Amino acid sequence: MPPSDNLERSTSADPFQYTFAPDFKLTYTNFVQGLFSPLDLGLMCGEVVGAEGKNAVQWKIKLTMSPAEAKIVHRILSNLLRNYEKAFGDISVPAGLMPDEQ
Repeated sequence: MPPSDNLERSTSADPFQYTFAPDFKLTYTNFVQGLFSPLDLGLMCGEVVGAEGKNAVQWKIKLTMSPAEAKIVHRILSNLLRNYEKAFGDISVPAGLMPDEQ
């Protein structure tokens, strides 16, 4: 079931009509790795499962997109994070979990 029907509404300035596919799925992730090829970029999304000290990652979905769409997703996530932190305060990431910038 879709998380909200407000994603299906469009404005007069928006040329798209939004609908949910019959097989729409909501997936939770707390573990993401990036990958790329000459033609696309991808995110492998999974969930850390298991008891402490015996953690494993259960992969759930691979999201693949064009490089241009990846730039758009980057902007969307940057805006979301900025607005979230404005509303709720800084997000702290535990030591050792933030990937290095390259």
